[in-house]
Amino acid sequence: MNITNIINLFRAYFIENKKKLIRACIIAFGAAAFLSTIDTASMKIFTVCFSIILAGTFYQHSLKKNNSVHFFNLSATAGEKLIHAVLVLVIVVVGVQPLLLAGAYVGTYLLQPLFFHDMHLYTLTLETNIWEQTIIISWKEYLHLFAAISAFLFGSIYFKKNAVWKTLGTGIGFLIGLAFFSILLFYIAFGNLKENLGNEMIHINYEFLGDYHYIVSTTLIAFFLSLTYLRLKETEV
Repeated sequence: MNITNIINLFRAYFIENKKKLIRACIIAFGAAAFLSTIDTASMKIFTVCFSIILAGTFYQHSLKKNNSVHFFNLSATAGEKLIHAVLVLVIVVVGVQPLLLAGAYVGTYLLQPLFFHDMHLYTLTLETNIWEQTIIISWKEYLHLFAAISAFLFGSIYFKKNAVWKTLGTGIGFLIGLAFFSILLFYIAFGNLKENLGNEMIHINYEFLGDYHYIVSTTLIAFFLSLTYLRLKETEV
């Protein structure tokens, strides 16, 4: 791994996409200010949407002929390109959190008074912990978020057009298929599922799944990053 190549990839990426990133930051700040007047907790949903759109379009922009200098013309291996992509996504996603927090405070303390005529109601809204509801603090939340980001990053290089929507549709279809498969498997194994559950014949340890859910997220991250690396290797051929 050559660090110089990764630095050159960073330089080229931010030069080519600086206008896009500036617009994204302005939209993030404005959206945070507006959404905080409605529901501060919705900011985390915005973070998820912002992150998957960024990841889902990452290689779509890189593969365009008029915007592929940092992807094709620089002498970087597939591993260096993957590390560059992961670092860019981590920096942008983590870096946008203080921007969202600033927008949330502006919306809560400057814009909300314009919408509330009842000062008692306005005072109640200020009791909300803006810090915890606006930005992602827990490492578990970051782990789940980056599992989704890794999936959309792979989708951005796997699909040629509309990668975000195709990745989202594929994911939803997979989850629906998995749900039907699970129901069928339970039916084959236990027969009438409703009747057996009523008789308490089936005991599922959901606490185990809750305690070790990070294993699933970590596995998904490793899986999709491996697929992305293999796809990048194909572009070198």
